Amino acid sequence: MHKIKKGHKMAKLDTSIDIENLEAEWQRQVIMVDQCNTRHAKAVSDELAFESALSIAKAEVGNDARLHPEKYGIEVPTGKKVTEASITEAMKGSAIYQSARDDYYGMKERVGALAGTRDTLTQRSEALRALTDLVIAIG
Repeated sequence: MHKIKKGHKMAKLDTSIDIENLEAEWQRQVIMVDQCNTRHAKAVSDELAFESALSIAKAEVGNDARLHPEKYGIEVPTGKKVTEASITEAMKGSAIYQSARDDYYGMKERVGALAGTRDTLTQRSEALRALTDLVIAIG
């Protein structure tokens, strides 16, 4: 099983606007949007990798449970096969599967948070635009 390095914690986003320095705020906006887009793209890529790792973990644990049901506490009557339900239960108890699942859902959460940050930055752009128009109108 391949281990994928987890992403870093996200810093708190400063969405405040200094109305006295709109030019600097527009420059900061461009940088913030670029950084967010870069992080979001990386997180989406990592999410796909974690999803793949989860699929591999499922397959590995499922195959191992079929070959060695006793390792997972599965009792198979003589002449019978391991049931899919017992394999699914075995997966839930597997540390390999749990780790891969936790990694995947953690990255899925990060992608969602970054999408929310992108929305926040869009709203900030709209506020900057409105403030800039107001300053120009006032003269």
